[in-house]
Amino acid sequence: MKNLIAIMITLVAVGCVSPAEKLGKDIVGCYEGMIGGSSFKYVFLERGKGEHDSAFPGKKYDWNWKIVGKEVYRFDEKYSAVYRIESNGDLTGIAFFSYGKREDVYKQRTFKKTE
Repeated sequence: MKNLIAIMITLVAVGCVSPAEKLGKDIVGCYEGMIGGSSFKYVFLERGKGEHDSAFPGKKYDWNWKIVGKEVYRFDEKYSAVYRIESNGDLTGIAFFSYGKREDVYKQRTFKKTE
């Protein structure tokens, strides 16, 4: 009887994972791409945290991210970017926020998931 209760609790707990939570776990990892001739590596960490190296040696930028619908928002105190989640797991930059207003990017860039 105790085993049956434990199995039922496990099944209920697994069923409680929302699609956004599952998608969030799929986003965690490293993404690499080019911007203006420079290579960038973004690291999406668990719990909505992230980091990337800057053009200045030894300087790292920390930021946050969240899932909004089928998009990923990457943001810090100065900048917000919006990525579309591709079917193969890559992220494509599609928009940014300027003064609280969403603006589509002129040239979309895809960041390949490497890890």
